[in-house]
Amino acid sequence: MWGPVCHNVHQPAPNGKNLGWASTQVRTRTRTSMLPGRPDSFSFIAERVGRQTKISASCHRPIGRIRRTSSAVCALRSLVAAGKVSKMATWRGWLQQRRRIAPRYYLYLSRTKIEMLYPQVPRSFIRSLDAEVKASVGVVEATVKRGAEEERAGLELRAAIISDYLERHAEVGTVAEPKQYLKGTATMKYGIVSGYAADVAFFGGTIEGIRIGLIGSTTSVVGELERNESRHSLFYYTLKFLNRIARDPTGQHVSSSPPYFTHAQAFEIAAAATSQEADVEFVARVLHKEPDLIIATPIYVALASAPVVGQQPLPPATAAPPSQPQVPAGWYLDPSGQPYYRWWDGFQWTSSTMLRV
Repeated sequence: MWGPVCHNVHQPAPNGKNLGWASTQVRTRTRTSMLPGRPDSFSFIAERVGRQTKISASCHRPIGRIRRTSSAVCALRSLVAAGKVSKMATWRGWLQQRRRIAPRYYLYLSRTKIEMLYPQVPRSFIRSLDAEVKASVGVVEATVKRGAEEERAGLELRAAIISDYLERHAEVGTVAEPKQYLKGTATMKYGIVSGYAADVAFFGGTIEGIRIGLIGSTTSVVGELERNESRHSLFYYTLKFLNRIARDPTGQHVSSSPPYFTHAQAFEIAAAATSQEADVEFVARVLHKEPDLIIATPIYVALASAPVVGQQPLPPATAAPPSQPQVPAGWYLDPSGQPYYRWWDGFQWTSSTMLRV
């Protein structure tokens, strides 16, 4: 039978570090098994709420009989000693080893895909991840008021949850082994390719010798991207083809080849029509695969939190802005040696910085 016990405990952290005194209210429950040979069960929960901490954990293996009159802290130490709960999870992490997610600076967020995929994510997964993921959109969440910015913050949170869920369930592949979805980081040319027929948001780059083309709707672009007019006369029909891909993430229109061109040639034409370049990270649904080409439609595209491996050398720390870009724009280690990244706009250092995580 179960017997509830409530303790109010004032106890310092047991790891010897000066973490302060914790005023803790703890509820413990013990059960004596009615069947011979069955060990006791112990339920224990912990949650930091302001200056108070509610503590709990669970164990269903023999750890020594815990008496109803035992101190909650002693019980917790018994669990630690038995290896059922780590000290780091118990004290330093407040019983949660939470994975830190770096903030993302989005260039593209597909509302259509997010609204289609988010309802398919189990509610239990969302509840367990919600507190973690909010940290990844804190840059926006701390400043949102109402209206468009608040709505966009909701999209960013859902995009982060979807990305994490797909990764944990092995549906996201790499360039070398693409699956239904693809995640990667690359230096990409990007922009809006416009024509008389239609316009599309295009991100194109190369990873491990394989060309990656991300085709999306211009309505999903965050902020303003450079708009580039296509000068290719036959690109009229190819642009219409790419526009159908962007507006139909199911991939029904990618089974056939673009008019007048192959998929690879359409990629090269779109890449030639864009001029902006940056290190980006992305998660996208794969639509078309060839040995040296992948066409996909992105769920999101964001500025990479660190320079892409193999990027050109660090820009000069102090120099007059040159007439031509020396190094592509992107996030680089701060030239002064500070623990953050600083944005290089292609000509000179800017005041934009991001903490290294």
